[in-house]
Amino acid sequence: MPVTLEKGVFFTRYIRKKCTAPGPPRGLPILGNLIQVFDKQVFLKLCDWQKEFGDVYKLNLFTEEVVVVNGDAIYDVLVTSGDDYGGRVQGARTKIYSNGFKAIAARQPDKEWKAMRKITQKCLKQYGEGVANIERISMEEIRECLDKFDRTEAFDPYDAINDMVIGIIIIVSMGVKLSADDSLHQKIKRVEKLTPFAFG
Repeated sequence: MPVTLEKGVFFTRYIRKKCTAPGPPRGLPILGNLIQVFDKQVFLKLCDWQKEFGDVYKLNLFTEEVVVVNGDAIYDVLVTSGDDYGGRVQGARTKIYSNGFKAIAARQPDKEWKAMRKITQKCLKQYGEGVANIERISMEEIRECLDKFDRTEAFDPYDAINDMVIGIIIIVSMGVKLSADDSLHQKIKRVEKLTPFAFG
């Protein structure tokens, strides 16, 4: 069962037992709530459903149940029960390019995944101030993103958060800071948007 966190955080976990969260809103046969969430302002729809169903509710997308988590429940999912909800979507195309879900970005958080993560963290620490440098870069980009939130009225935060993450990746990997209007930044952004369609 996929679990979706509002405020720009999305991840998936498949569980066997039936979901007991309230919902879903009335949808269409087979498609479920797919048409309702296929909108540029889906965040507004999710907020409306939060008011109706509470901080945790479910949607139906095709035949898949998706749980949406809001508010204080996000902390419980990410921190308190992080290991339980740290799974990945395992689609057919993902299986091909990840060598049977063996890649660190595609596999479930099992013992081997934790070992791979530990090795990766050790590699970063070998570069001395590597982790601290990533934290410093990340905090600078996060502050700039938060400034956008403070200066504007209500808006869709997706682009601001997406630009922030891409900016961090570019600085860490290339050592340069590019504006969100830069052609390379825009290419990475386009690839990121197309990836779920190609490999989902």
